[in-house]
This record gives sequence, C-alpha cells and structure tokens, in this order.
Amino acid sequence: RADEDIDEFIKDYRLYLTAANITTANAGGKQRALELFWSCLTDEASRWAEDKLKGKKWRLNHVRCGNALANMAAVVALNNANITAAMINAPDGTPPPGLPAGATGATVIPAHNVHADEDWSLAGGCPVDAGTATNAPNGALNNNNHIVLPDINISQVIYWFKRNYPTV
Repeated sequence: RADEDIDEFIKDYRLYLTAANITTANAGGKQRALELFWSCLTDEASRWAEDKLKGKKWRLNHVRCGNALANMAAVVALNNANITAAMINAPDGTPPPGLPAGATGATVIPAHNVHADEDWSLAGGCPVDAGTATNAPNGALNNNNHIVLPDINISQVIYWFKRNYPTV
C-alpha cells in the first residue's frame, strides 16, 4: 500500500508493469500505466493523488518558453549555452538550481523511463491545474513564460508522489 511504504509500493508497481507487459513507449501503454497507478492507490493516498495529481498538467518552473521552444523535445535538443539561457526563476521567485558543467537540455529533462527514478528538480517540474494554459510554439506570445505541458505522465506522477506525499 502506498500509504505504508512509498518506495516499496513503487517497486512493486514497476514489477507489475513488467509482468503485465505494459510498455510506456506508446500513448496507449502510458495511459494504461497511469490508470493502473491510480487504481492501486487506496484510502488517504488515493484522496491525496486525486487532489494533487489526477487530471493535472505539468509545468517546468525553471524553463522559459520561447519561439519554437514549448515542449520537452525542444528543450532536450538545447546545447549548454541555450539551456543556460532558458533557465528562469519559478513563479514564486525561487531561482533555478545551478546546472552541472556542460549541461544540455537532456540534463534538465529526464529521458522517459518509468522503471527508473526521474529527477525533475532541475526543470522545476510540478503539477498545475488543468485550466492552466498550455504553451504552443507560436512565436513571441510564449516568450519568457514557463513551459506548461498538456498533461502529466506516469514518471512525473511517480516523481511528485515520492517527494511530496505526506508520510508519518
């Protein structure tokens, strides 16, 4: 149960994904994995996830949206100079973390792998309400806004759940 030992719950969940042959390499598999996660939660964990994660979008608090830079693939492609220039303060004024030497966009945006713990801290990844405007690569209209992705994926849910679910 998620409310007893989060790490054990996530480990068992990942093992079940493998045993059930659920791959997250395609949209259908990603959706199945996410629905399975929700269905495994009970009691307080289920209520917390419903309130904090389910149906949310994912915002990159420390990555600035610009002309043709509005999604994860575009950020991953950035070289060191461009990712450094794209880093901004979070909406609450929190400065972005320092990037490691030689960091690229691929350093800031983790490769999607539900079987490994992804670190969204450099990008400042966090869930936001579904009503938050999603960015589109449409020129100057997006400049200097935080990138908001259209949904939240299972790896982002696991990242947020492991770091923010209140445990005793």
